[in-house]
Amino acid sequence: MQIKQMNSRQVLWIIIVSLFFLTSAFVMSFDTGYLITLPSYAYLGENMVRVADYPAKEAELYILTYWQEKATPLYYIYGKINPKLDLVKSKTVTPKGLNAVEYSEISSNMLVNSQIKAMYVALTSAGFEAEISSEGVLVEAVVENGSSFELLEKGDLIVTANGSNIRYQEQLREVTKKQGVGGRLTMEILRGGEELTITVPVGKNSRGEPSLGIFTHNKNIGIISPVKIDFNERELRGGPSAGLIYTLEIYNRLMDEVVTKGRVIAGTGQINLDGSIGEIEGMKQKVYVAEKQGADILFCPKGNYEEAISVATDVKVVAVSHFSEVIAYLAEVN
Repeated sequence: MQIKQMNSRQVLWIIIVSLFFLTSAFVMSFDTGYLITLPSYAYLGENMVRVADYPAKEAELYILTYWQEKATPLYYIYGKINPKLDLVKSKTVTPKGLNAVEYSEISSNMLVNSQIKAMYVALTSAGFEAEISSEGVLVEAVVENGSSFELLEKGDLIVTANGSNIRYQEQLREVTKKQGVGGRLTMEILRGGEELTITVPVGKNSRGEPSLGIFTHNKNIGIISPVKIDFNERELRGGPSAGLIYTLEIYNRLMDEVVTKGRVIAGTGQINLDGSIGEIEGMKQKVYVAEKQGADILFCPKGNYEEAISVATDVKVVAVSHFSEVIAYLAEVN
Protein backbone atom coordinates (compact mmCIF):
# COMPACT_ATOMS: atom_id res chain seq x y z
CA MET A 1 0.00 0.00 0.00
CA GLN A 2 1.36 3.39 -0.90
CA ILE A 3 1.30 6.28 1.59
CA LYS A 4 0.78 9.63 0.01
CA GLN A 5 3.44 12.08 1.09
CA MET A 6 2.36 15.54 2.26
CA ASN A 7 3.54 18.44 0.23
CA SER A 8 5.28 21.45 1.75
CA ARG A 9 2.07 23.51 1.83
CA GLN A 10 0.25 20.87 3.89
CA VAL A 11 3.17 20.63 6.31
CA LEU A 12 3.20 24.41 6.69
CA TRP A 13 -0.54 24.45 7.37
CA ILE A 14 -0.21 21.81 10.10
CA ILE A 15 2.61 23.81 11.70
CA ILE A 16 0.55 27.01 11.63
CA VAL A 17 -2.50 25.31 13.16
CA SER A 18 -0.36 23.68 15.86
CA LEU A 19 1.29 26.98 16.72
CA PHE A 20 -2.13 28.64 16.91
CA PHE A 21 -3.44 26.12 19.43
CA LEU A 22 -0.22 26.20 21.46
CA THR A 23 -0.31 30.00 21.56
CA SER A 24 -3.99 29.98 22.51
CA ALA A 25 -3.33 27.54 25.34
CA PHE A 26 -0.50 29.76 26.58
CA VAL A 27 -2.60 32.92 26.41
CA MET A 28 -5.49 31.28 28.28
CA SER A 29 -3.55 29.44 30.97
CA PHE A 30 -0.24 31.14 31.73
CA ASP A 31 -0.15 32.70 35.20
CA THR A 32 1.17 36.26 35.01
CA GLY A 33 1.27 36.60 38.78
CA TYR A 34 -1.47 39.22 38.66
CA LEU A 35 -5.18 39.37 39.38
CA ILE A 36 -7.52 41.47 37.27
CA THR A 37 -10.32 43.46 38.92
CA LEU A 38 -13.48 44.10 36.89
CA PRO A 39 -16.85 45.78 37.59
CA SER A 40 -19.53 43.25 38.52
CA TYR A 41 -23.17 43.70 39.62
CA ALA A 42 -25.43 45.74 41.89
CA TYR A 43 -27.77 43.80 44.17
CA LEU A 44 -30.97 45.27 45.59
CA GLY A 45 -30.75 45.32 49.37
CA GLU A 46 -34.36 44.27 49.96
CA ASN A 47 -33.67 41.01 48.12
CA MET A 48 -30.68 40.27 50.34
CA VAL A 49 -32.25 40.75 53.78
CA ARG A 50 -35.36 39.41 55.53
CA VAL A 51 -36.52 41.18 58.71
CA ALA A 52 -39.40 39.46 60.52
CA ASP A 53 -42.45 41.72 61.01
CA TYR A 54 -40.69 44.57 59.18
CA PRO A 55 -41.37 44.17 55.45
CA ALA A 56 -39.36 45.87 52.74
CA LYS A 57 -40.22 49.50 52.04
CA GLU A 58 -40.12 51.37 48.76
CA ALA A 59 -36.39 51.97 48.85
CA GLU A 60 -33.69 51.29 46.28
CA LEU A 61 -30.53 50.43 48.19
CA TYR A 62 -27.83 48.67 46.21
CA ILE A 63 -24.91 46.51 47.28
CA LEU A 64 -22.02 46.97 44.85
CA THR A 65 -19.65 44.19 43.83
CA TYR A 66 -16.57 43.63 41.73
CA TRP A 67 -15.07 40.53 40.15
CA GLN A 68 -11.48 39.39 40.55
CA GLU A 69 -9.70 36.49 38.86
CA LYS A 70 -6.30 35.42 37.59
CA ALA A 71 -4.97 37.65 34.84
CA THR A 72 -3.99 35.51 31.88
CA PRO A 73 -1.68 37.22 29.35
CA LEU A 74 -4.74 38.30 27.36
CA TYR A 75 -6.47 39.68 30.46
CA TYR A 76 -3.23 41.35 31.53
CA ILE A 77 -3.02 43.28 28.25
CA TYR A 78 -6.73 44.13 28.50
CA GLY A 79 -6.21 45.39 32.04
CA LYS A 80 -3.40 47.67 30.89
CA ILE A 81 -5.47 49.39 28.22
CA ASN A 82 -8.93 49.49 29.85
CA PRO A 83 -9.21 52.27 32.48
CA LYS A 84 -12.13 50.51 34.20
CA LEU A 85 -9.93 47.59 35.20
CA ASP A 86 -7.09 47.18 37.70
CA LEU A 87 -4.21 44.73 37.99
CA VAL A 88 -2.81 43.71 41.38
CA LYS A 89 -0.11 41.21 42.27
CA SER A 90 -1.64 37.91 43.36
CA LYS A 91 0.70 37.46 46.33
CA THR A 92 -0.53 40.72 47.89
CA VAL A 93 -4.10 39.40 47.93
CA THR A 94 -4.14 35.61 48.14
CA PRO A 95 -2.11 33.80 50.82
CA LYS A 96 0.35 31.30 49.38
CA GLY A 97 -0.73 27.68 49.65
CA LEU A 98 -4.46 28.35 49.83
CA ASN A 99 -6.63 26.53 47.35
CA ALA A 100 -9.83 27.94 45.92
CA VAL A 101 -12.02 26.18 48.49
CA GLU A 102 -10.02 27.53 51.45
CA TYR A 103 -9.99 31.07 50.09
CA SER A 104 -13.74 30.87 49.46
CA GLU A 105 -14.25 29.81 53.08
CA ILE A 106 -12.28 32.83 54.31
CA SER A 107 -14.36 35.15 52.16
CA SER A 108 -17.56 33.49 53.35
CA ASN A 109 -16.56 34.01 57.00
CA MET A 110 -15.97 37.69 56.26
CA LEU A 111 -19.49 37.92 54.86
CA VAL A 112 -21.06 36.23 57.89
CA ASN A 113 -19.12 38.50 60.26
CA SER A 114 -20.29 41.57 58.34
CA GLN A 115 -23.91 40.44 58.49
CA ILE A 116 -23.90 40.03 62.26
CA LYS A 117 -22.17 43.39 62.72
CA ALA A 118 -24.71 45.01 60.40
CA MET A 119 -27.55 43.56 62.50
CA TYR A 120 -26.00 44.89 65.70
CA VAL A 121 -25.33 48.41 64.39
CA ALA A 122 -28.74 48.71 62.70
CA LEU A 123 -30.64 47.48 65.76
CA THR A 124 -28.81 49.68 68.25
CA SER A 125 -28.98 52.71 65.93
CA ALA A 126 -32.76 52.21 65.68
CA GLY A 127 -33.14 52.08 69.46
CA PHE A 128 -33.32 48.30 69.95
CA GLU A 129 -31.25 46.36 72.46
CA ALA A 130 -28.88 43.69 71.15
CA GLU A 131 -25.92 41.76 72.52
CA ILE A 132 -22.89 40.61 70.58
CA SER A 133 -20.45 37.83 71.51
CA SER A 134 -17.18 36.39 70.19
CA GLU A 135 -14.59 33.91 71.44
CA GLY A 136 -11.69 35.92 70.03
CA VAL A 137 -9.90 36.68 66.77
CA LEU A 138 -8.95 33.59 64.78
CA VAL A 139 -6.20 33.66 62.17
CA GLU A 140 -7.44 32.06 58.95
CA ALA A 141 -4.43 32.66 56.72
CA VAL A 142 -1.16 34.58 56.59
CA VAL A 143 -0.08 36.53 53.50
CA GLU A 144 3.32 35.37 52.24
CA ASN A 145 4.93 38.82 52.09
CA GLY A 146 3.08 40.16 55.16
CA SER A 147 4.80 41.11 58.40
CA SER A 148 3.29 38.11 60.25
CA PHE A 149 4.59 35.52 57.78
CA GLU A 150 6.27 32.60 59.63
CA LEU A 151 5.27 34.18 62.97
CA LEU A 152 1.50 33.67 63.06
CA GLU A 153 -0.14 30.53 61.69
CA LYS A 154 -3.55 29.47 60.49
CA GLY A 155 -5.62 28.45 63.53
CA ASP A 156 -3.91 30.79 66.00
CA LEU A 157 -6.35 32.47 68.39
CA ILE A 158 -5.19 35.97 69.32
CA VAL A 159 -5.94 36.64 73.00
CA THR A 160 -4.09 39.89 73.75
CA ALA A 161 -2.03 42.48 71.88
CA ASN A 162 0.25 44.92 73.72
CA GLY A 163 -1.61 44.17 76.93
CA SER A 164 -5.10 44.76 75.54
CA ASN A 165 -7.63 41.93 75.54
CA ILE A 166 -8.65 41.01 72.00
CA ARG A 167 -12.15 39.63 71.44
CA TYR A 168 -13.05 41.38 68.21
CA GLN A 169 -11.29 42.25 64.95
CA GLU A 170 -11.90 45.94 65.60
CA GLN A 171 -9.82 45.78 68.78
CA LEU A 172 -6.88 44.17 66.98
CA ARG A 173 -7.19 46.66 64.13
CA GLU A 174 -7.15 49.60 66.55
CA VAL A 175 -4.04 48.38 68.39
CA THR A 176 -2.29 47.77 65.06
CA LYS A 177 -3.22 51.23 63.80
CA LYS A 178 -1.99 52.82 67.04
CA GLN A 179 1.44 51.20 66.67
CA GLY A 180 1.74 52.29 63.06
CA VAL A 181 3.91 50.92 60.26
CA GLY A 182 7.23 49.81 61.72
CA GLY A 183 5.82 49.33 65.21
CA ARG A 184 5.67 46.01 67.04
CA LEU A 185 2.89 44.05 68.73
CA THR A 186 3.50 41.63 71.57
CA MET A 187 0.75 39.04 71.39
CA GLU A 188 -0.51 36.25 73.57
CA ILE A 189 -1.97 33.53 71.38
CA LEU A 190 -3.39 30.03 71.67
CA ARG A 191 -1.89 27.55 69.22
CA GLY A 192 -3.06 23.98 69.43
CA GLY A 193 -4.09 24.50 73.04
CA GLU A 194 -0.69 25.93 74.00
CA GLU A 195 -0.28 29.52 75.21
CA LEU A 196 2.48 31.41 73.39
CA THR A 197 3.85 34.95 73.47
CA ILE A 198 5.20 36.32 70.20
CA THR A 199 6.23 39.71 68.83
CA VAL A 200 5.02 40.70 65.39
CA PRO A 201 6.20 43.76 63.42
CA VAL A 202 3.53 45.98 61.88
CA GLY A 203 3.75 46.14 58.09
CA LYS A 204 1.48 47.83 55.59
CA ASN A 205 -1.21 46.78 53.15
CA SER A 206 -1.62 47.72 49.49
CA ARG A 207 -3.03 51.12 50.54
CA GLY A 208 -0.05 51.86 52.78
CA GLU A 209 -2.02 51.39 56.02
CA PRO A 210 -0.71 49.55 59.10
CA SER A 211 -1.37 45.84 58.64
CA LEU A 212 -0.27 42.46 59.97
CA GLY A 213 -0.89 40.71 56.66
CA ILE A 214 -3.38 38.22 58.04
CA PHE A 215 -6.94 37.12 57.30
CA THR A 216 -9.04 36.81 60.47
CA HIS A 217 -12.58 36.44 61.66
CA ASN A 218 -14.33 36.66 65.02
CA LYS A 219 -14.49 33.08 66.23
CA ASN A 220 -18.08 31.93 66.78
CA ILE A 221 -19.45 35.45 66.60
CA GLY A 222 -23.09 35.63 67.62
CA ILE A 223 -25.87 38.06 68.42
CA ILE A 224 -28.90 38.10 70.70
CA SER A 225 -31.47 40.08 68.73
CA PRO A 226 -35.07 41.06 69.56
CA VAL A 227 -35.87 40.83 65.84
CA LYS A 228 -35.35 37.81 63.61
CA ILE A 229 -33.12 38.80 60.68
CA ASP A 230 -31.94 36.50 57.89
CA PHE A 231 -29.77 37.02 54.83
CA ASN A 232 -29.86 35.76 51.28
CA GLU A 233 -26.27 34.62 50.72
CA ARG A 234 -26.70 32.97 47.33
CA GLU A 235 -25.84 36.03 45.27
CA LEU A 236 -22.73 37.24 47.11
CA ARG A 237 -19.48 35.28 47.08
CA GLY A 238 -18.21 36.77 50.31
CA GLY A 239 -16.20 39.63 51.73
CA PRO A 240 -17.13 42.37 54.21
CA SER A 241 -17.96 45.31 51.93
CA ALA A 242 -21.75 44.79 51.87
CA GLY A 243 -21.86 45.74 55.55
CA LEU A 244 -22.83 49.38 55.05
CA ILE A 245 -25.85 48.67 52.84
CA TYR A 246 -26.89 45.67 54.95
CA THR A 247 -26.98 48.04 57.92
CA LEU A 248 -28.90 50.75 56.07
CA GLU A 249 -31.44 48.26 54.67
CA ILE A 250 -32.18 46.81 58.12
CA TYR A 251 -32.27 50.26 59.74
CA ASN A 252 -34.64 51.58 57.07
CA ARG A 253 -37.10 48.75 57.78
CA LEU A 254 -36.97 49.21 61.53
CA MET A 255 -37.70 52.94 61.38
CA ASP A 256 -41.19 54.40 60.91
CA GLU A 257 -40.18 56.65 58.02
CA VAL A 258 -38.43 55.71 54.79
CA VAL A 259 -35.01 57.29 55.22
CA THR A 260 -34.15 57.15 51.51
CA LYS A 261 -37.11 59.28 50.32
CA GLY A 262 -37.22 57.86 46.80
CA ARG A 263 -33.54 58.26 46.02
CA VAL A 264 -31.54 55.48 44.40
CA ILE A 265 -28.70 54.81 46.82
CA ALA A 266 -25.64 52.63 46.41
CA GLY A 267 -22.96 52.01 48.96
CA THR A 268 -19.95 50.02 50.00
CA GLY A 269 -17.89 49.70 53.16
CA GLN A 270 -17.04 47.40 56.03
CA ILE A 271 -19.25 47.98 59.06
CA ASN A 272 -17.63 47.69 62.47
CA LEU A 273 -19.32 47.07 65.80
CA ASP A 274 -18.87 50.69 66.89
CA GLY A 275 -20.58 51.87 63.70
CA SER A 276 -17.38 52.99 62.02
CA ILE A 277 -16.98 52.23 58.32
CA GLY A 278 -13.78 50.63 57.05
CA GLU A 279 -12.16 50.79 53.65
CA ILE A 280 -12.75 48.26 50.90
CA GLU A 281 -11.20 47.00 47.68
CA GLY A 282 -12.44 47.56 44.14
CA MET A 283 -13.72 51.09 44.71
CA LYS A 284 -13.18 52.23 41.14
CA GLN A 285 -15.07 49.27 39.73
CA LYS A 286 -17.93 49.82 42.18
CA VAL A 287 -18.34 53.41 41.00
CA TYR A 288 -18.91 52.13 37.48
CA VAL A 289 -21.46 49.61 38.80
CA ALA A 290 -23.30 52.33 40.76
CA GLU A 291 -23.51 54.61 37.74
CA LYS A 292 -24.68 51.80 35.49
CA GLN A 293 -27.45 51.12 38.04
CA GLY A 294 -28.49 54.79 37.95
CA ALA A 295 -27.64 55.58 41.57
CA ASP A 296 -28.18 59.16 42.79
CA ILE A 297 -25.92 58.80 45.84
CA LEU A 298 -22.94 56.56 46.48
CA PHE A 299 -21.77 56.19 50.09
CA CYS A 300 -18.15 55.10 50.43
CA PRO A 301 -15.51 54.96 53.19
CA LYS A 302 -13.49 58.15 53.58
CA GLY A 303 -10.32 56.28 52.75
CA ASN A 304 -11.75 55.34 49.35
CA TYR A 305 -13.15 58.78 48.52
CA GLU A 306 -10.31 60.10 46.35
CA GLU A 307 -10.33 56.97 44.21
CA ALA A 308 -14.11 57.16 43.88
CA ILE A 309 -14.34 60.80 42.78
CA SER A 310 -11.48 60.33 40.33
CA VAL A 311 -13.76 58.21 38.12
CA ALA A 312 -17.30 59.26 39.12
CA THR A 313 -19.23 61.30 36.54
CA ASP A 314 -22.96 60.74 37.11
CA VAL A 315 -23.27 59.86 40.80
CA LYS A 316 -22.90 61.98 43.94
CA VAL A 317 -20.12 60.39 46.00
CA VAL A 318 -20.44 60.90 49.76
CA ALA A 319 -17.55 59.90 52.03
CA VAL A 320 -18.50 58.57 55.47
CA SER A 321 -16.54 57.24 58.41
CA HIS A 322 -19.47 56.22 60.64
CA PHE A 323 -22.99 54.92 60.07
CA SER A 324 -24.42 57.91 61.93
CA GLU A 325 -23.01 60.12 59.14
CA VAL A 326 -25.05 58.17 56.59
CA ILE A 327 -28.26 58.77 58.56
CA ALA A 328 -27.41 62.43 59.16
CA TYR A 329 -26.71 63.02 55.46
CA LEU A 330 -29.98 61.43 54.36
CA ALA A 331 -31.91 63.45 56.94
CA GLU A 332 -30.29 66.65 55.68
CA VAL A 333 -30.92 66.07 51.97
CA ASN A 334 -34.49 65.02 52.74
